[in-house]
Amino acid sequence: AKEGFEAVVSTQSTGIGISIVLVSKTMADQAYVLKDDMDAIMRQEAVKIVEQAVQRGGSIGEIMAKIKADFEGKYEPHWHVVSGRKFNTSLSYQENGFINVQCGDTDYDIFHSP
Repeated sequence: AKEGFEAVVSTQSTGIGISIVLVSKTMADQAYVLKDDMDAIMRQEAVKIVEQAVQRGGSIGEIMAKIKADFEGKYEPHWHVVSGRKFNTSLSYQENGFINVQCGDTDYDIFHSP
């Protein structure tokens, strides 16, 4: 792969060929909503908070702490963050208080409890 780029290899839906896509490193840090129970404004803010925390860097624990602090500062206390790669969760959360965001190869479940 070229310097400044990473190669992403994926099998096409037909299962016949393989396509190679070059993605810039900055695009690799772009956050995507996978699932949510949030209003549109809060959803956009969640994506922004996750992207900023990941770009700031640090350990996964530091990134999660930054996300939690930003949510609690912007909204109200009792936000929680669960993070990892290739995992499933079953959570109880307050209505309109859940989002699952993927940034790079890491998922972040952010949820509010009463």
